[in-house]
Amino acid sequence: MCFSGRGIESENPHALGGLKELLHSADYVVGNLETPVARAIDAAKHQTGRYRFVVPLDFAKIVREAGVTHVSAVNNHCLDQGFEGLLETLRCVKEAGLVPVGGRERPGEPAYAVLKGEASELAWRPAPTAPTP
Repeated sequence: MCFSGRGIESENPHALGGLKELLHSADYVVGNLETPVARAIDAAKHQTGRYRFVVPLDFAKIVREAGVTHVSAVNNHCLDQGFEGLLETLRCVKEAGLVPVGGRERPGEPAYAVLKGEASELAWRPAPTAPTP
């Protein structure tokens, strides 16, 4: 697993270019989705804090093309665009071919992932920071 505090600008689809070969060689690449992937949904009415993150819908595709397979969908910014933004984020990352972990659209869907490799198995569930159905 690789963790970074730096962002990826969707205007620069080659931001992960240098890591692409390495990321594609892994069974799973897990990332923290530190922003909603959604249209700007009247952010002012959804959060009173200083930061209200959101990236364009194509961001999830760029991340997937770079080799990321799973993203943590719940964290301190997952509700920056409201609950509707969280649900849209879950739909967008699924459409892009990513597996969102920690959030769910419907009751009964798992909020965890089990990653099975040739020599190991890992269960992963991000700490919940937002209510989900």
